[in-house]
Amino acid sequence: MNSKKEKLYHDGLLLFMLIYGGILSFAAEIAGSSRFLGAFMAGLAFSTIKDTTIIWENKVLNIQQCLMAIFFASIGFIIPAQELFQLNILFKGILYSLVAAFGKLVTGFAHSSKYKIEKLIVGFSMIARGELGLTLILQSFESGLMSRDSFTITCWAITICTLLGAIGLQYTIKRQQKQNEINDLET
Repeated sequence: MNSKKEKLYHDGLLLFMLIYGGILSFAAEIAGSSRFLGAFMAGLAFSTIKDTTIIWENKVLNIQQCLMAIFFASIGFIIPAQELFQLNILFKGILYSLVAAFGKLVTGFAHSSKYKIEKLIVGFSMIARGELGLTLILQSFESGLMSRDSFTITCWAITICTLLGAIGLQYTIKRQQKQNEINDLET
């Protein structure tokens, strides 16, 4: 494919992905669900197409990083900082985060790999994802489905899980890399 046709194809595919994501987000909200579920489903629909990953990285990644900074700052302004350190909320947040982290870590052991380290990588990867959780609890809180205490406790749980997951993921990946280096030296 020549570069002009390839550029047109990539631009068209990106436009189609964005329109499709918008339509599914709108449809999910009309159906009474979260617009984020619609966006997730649109992303899932394109996730196995190799070109979409390349297009996304080339055209959207820089914008995405800026938007993520704005997103996390906006969430940070909403979190009730004074209430975070009330003893009962702190205790429940830590307790919920440990239960959630354990549950997510266990999902890694459902991975088909026969190697424990790969199962741990999947499990810790599951724990580390917090941005969608923050978005969903914010939407629940603003809709009146969640009390302020529940919102604050869940903020703790998501934050702690995200930190634990990132630390665990970094540790297991480094261990895997060292093991790979040892295996390479042995062969």
